Amino acid sequence: MIYKSSFSKVFISFVKTTVSISFIVIVLFGALLLLLERLGEGGYYMVRDTLSTAIYAIAVLSAAVAAYLAFCRHNITIEVNADAIRFLRGKKEYQYFPFAGFTFTSQVSKYSYNLISVSTSRCVRVTSMINGKIKDHQCYCFSPKTFEELMTHIRY
Repeated sequence: MIYKSSFSKVFISFVKTTVSISFIVIVLFGALLLLLERLGEGGYYMVRDTLSTAIYAIAVLSAAVAAYLAFCRHNITIEVNADAIRFLRGKKEYQYFPFAGFTFTSQVSKYSYNLISVSTSRCVRVTSMINGKIKDHQCYCFSPKTFEELMTHIRY
């Protein structure tokens, strides 16, 4: 059985990451402007004149980084067969766990700020039967329904 990240959640991740990166870079750029203003007149005017170009560059850079994170790193597929679980990014496998050596449980963490839900993290918790090590593998951009179906399939 194959389980994939939800496209709508991947797109929302792209938008959130773009906004976050842009905000951080613009704040840093503003701090640089204030610093240059304090240090001397010439540097401030030079940086201020290139502000519009810098904003376009910030937008393109943040969109590129966000696109990589959302569409390449957070767009995953989990394949469950009779013998093992495979985690894939695109067509490349990055994790493989045979049922014979591992146990699987779920880990759902909800993050909130002042009682406002910010995000939810859904993970497959993998425990090694050999040495007892536990590691969480995040199911990026999985809908609650898809994650529940995945965990039901793994457990039975």
